[in-house]
Amino acid sequence: MKFFQKIDELTTDYAHSSVPLNKRRNAGALFGVWFVFLVNLAFIFFGLTLSKTASFVDVVLAMILTQLILGVLGGFTGYISAKTGLNAGMLLGHVFGRYGSIPIMFAIGLSLLGWFGFQLELFSQSITALLHIPSEFLVFVIAISGVVMITSGVIGLPFLLRLFVVLSFFYVLFW
Repeated sequence: MKFFQKIDELTTDYAHSSVPLNKRRNAGALFGVWFVFLVNLAFIFFGLTLSKTASFVDVVLAMILTQLILGVLGGFTGYISAKTGLNAGMLLGHVFGRYGSIPIMFAIGLSLLGWFGFQLELFSQSITALLHIPSEFLVFVIAISGVVMITSGVIGLPFLLRLFVVLSFFYVLFW
């Protein structure tokens, strides 16, 4: 029974429940990770879009304003999450209700789809530049890259899950 308890302890991610106090992470470390994540992503997206149409001063002011808004929202969400032990998705359900959180989750999903497209184009442009492929074939490279990434996710994640189960057996056995 002790072996399965260790496996359960290692694989519990608290996606649908509150994280117990003894399992919570240091708030400072989480702040550092999320701060860098938000600042970098927002600056990349916003800077790329605005740099083509606005002046340098307008771009800098818009980035500062965007970061202030993201910082305030992220700070409130982080504070509430730290006090309740719930993740952002669980908080949405409590704040807006089951049906009120659907449009927000849809918007998050749509933005993640856009992020996938952005990463796909960036990856494909890098491949075409490194392999000296003419730019006329960029759409073809994007399509192939997308199929490869999606296929590796569909096939690779179950493989990684099986690999994790096997490795966790040895981890628990020799821990």
